[in-house]
Amino acid sequence: MKPIKLVNKWIAAFCMLSLMVTLQGCVQDDLSDCGIGVQFRYIKNVEGVDKFAAAVDKISLFVFDEKGTYLGEYSDQGDILTDNYIMNISLRAGIYQLVAWGNLCDDYLLTPFTIGVTQIEEVLLSLKNTEYTVENHPTHLFYGGINTIEITSDYTGRKHVLMDMMKNTNSIHVTAYGLPLEITSKSASRSGTTFDCTITSRNGDYKFDNSITGERLTYIPGYGTEGQVLLSEFVIMRELNDGSTGSRLIVTHHKGSGEEESKSGEAEETVELLNVSLTDLLVPASITGDLDIDDDFNIELIFDYTNSTATIIVNGWVINETPVVVG
Repeated sequence: MKPIKLVNKWIAAFCMLSLMVTLQGCVQDDLSDCGIGVQFRYIKNVEGVDKFAAAVDKISLFVFDEKGTYLGEYSDQGDILTDNYIMNISLRAGIYQLVAWGNLCDDYLLTPFTIGVTQIEEVLLSLKNTEYTVENHPTHLFYGGINTIEITSDYTGRKHVLMDMMKNTNSIHVTAYGLPLEITSKSASRSGTTFDCTITSRNGDYKFDNSITGERLTYIPGYGTEGQVLLSEFVIMRELNDGSTGSRLIVTHHKGSGEEESKSGEAEETVELLNVSLTDLLVPASITGDLDIDDDFNIELIFDYTNSTATIIVNGWVINETPVVVG
């Protein structure tokens, strides 16, 4: 019976040691194996497959405590962002809020942060602009957030967290047919013709819950022409199904800006040929019905100058059964 008692003593000692390690958990001074391991994925797309590694070149994670106080930023970029990438963050026991931005770069501005001082409701991410005008295509931006993640004092090792990302930018391709593009002027408009296509929207500033705020921006596209066709390429920020960004697609004609008119001294007159709600165009043509998922749209504008109307087609769907009156 003595050997059995000895074995029991060893078992009891081992159990006590294990309990002590467990209770120590993530309140220990050495946090090298405590905290969270954050795995990112981007499946909120029309295919429904994870495109994180292909879409995101840089990931920036911002950590706040339970009260929303800023604790630090962690980032990785480049080839390390594989399909199985996990960001390991050492944290003590506590409750945290996590916010991630994908592809942060010089196209965007962040409110300055101070560790232990800055509050989550105070910070903004803004699209860089010049006097509320955006002339360059911003890098595609992604957002992810987890409101509450708890690490308890008896938890050992890293806690695995899965964070879903969403795309905060949209690609809009506008093709305008039927405009008399032979009327051109070197300084008539940014398109090099007497016609402009722009998008305006109140969607340039973001709180860290990804809600939208800020002033109205005007997006200037990259232009091109093919014969009598005006091509306008945009990258704009997030659009919402409810239309609260107030986005508008606008086509203008700069009358009197052609070379012959300029020689005659005729003053330029800007006339809006088309001014329509962008949301009203995108939602009906959305594959999923959710503009947080659909992010790429082809808009065709077919102008009929004889009847002063335009037909609008988005992603192959005729949006207006009756052509809109223009001019």
